[in-house]
Amino acid sequence: MTVLDNYLPKHILITGGSGFIGRALVASLHQQGCDVTVLTRSAMATAKKLFHQAKPIESLQQFEPNQPLDGVINLAGASLAAKRWSERYKAEIVASRVETTAALTAWLQQRPQPPKVLLSGSAIGFYGPAGDEALTESSLGVDSFSHRLCRDWEEATAAVEQQGVRRIMLRTGVVLGREGGSLPEMQRSLLAKMVVHFGTGRQWLSWVHLHDYIKMVLWLLQRDDIAGPVNMTAPQPVTNYQFMATLKRVHRGWLQLPMPAVVARLLLGEMADELLLTGQRVIPQRLLEAGFEFDYPELEPALRQLRQ
Repeated sequence: MTVLDNYLPKHILITGGSGFIGRALVASLHQQGCDVTVLTRSAMATAKKLFHQAKPIESLQQFEPNQPLDGVINLAGASLAAKRWSERYKAEIVASRVETTAALTAWLQQRPQPPKVLLSGSAIGFYGPAGDEALTESSLGVDSFSHRLCRDWEEATAAVEQQGVRRIMLRTGVVLGREGGSLPEMQRSLLAKMVVHFGTGRQWLSWVHLHDYIKMVLWLLQRDDIAGPVNMTAPQPVTNYQFMATLKRVHRGWLQLPMPAVVARLLLGEMADELLLTGQRVIPQRLLEAGFEFDYPELEPALRQLRQ
């Protein structure tokens, strides 16, 4: 993967580096010659997952005060779709993002030399159920659990700006890849040559190919002129119906069926309304205006590449 000719931070700390996106990011940074440290719950398991391309640590206290640190990428957080949203699991989701990020921010403030840049996770759920409105980084959020979660998650890093750290909030859409994320789950129904769209299918789905997502992160690490929220999505969002129809065509499926909203709510509760039956029509305006070039701006070529 090519990057800019500008300076790529040499010493990088990643939280959430053993996850689906994190593994791909570590591999790419390692390939670029970066010295990567990953904060993880299990150093031994993470070392195996990352093929020893990064140094795993289980506590920020293991990162020496005078150890060089040029950039931080914060991807930590429990999966939104791992289980039905009970009040207990929602609290776990909040803690894994907001509280973990607040602890990271406090640690960065204590370091004698802060990093130059912090890229911190967020999601397009920040915008809430916004209907057909085309959403850019300046759009306001509609109140919902997802909006409040992302708002608090982003605010948890605000204090680092007082130290001159360039702060970027990665408002991430649905990341498509072979090894994780939503796509493998979607493809399971194709074993029976069918796909399912949710409710009317008219809700928007803002997606991005994993390759472009990693390319964005490396690009943002080097763009000293960009800070604040950045929509991490492809420039051509589609509806849920269009996504599933394209997936069916790429995989030569036979049948596309709707899952009625009432069934989705019975099965998944609040999560159905937040993640499946509503959506966001997100435009990566800041990336486009700054000249970022997508390798997979359209859905069908992206899905065909991922099928190879």
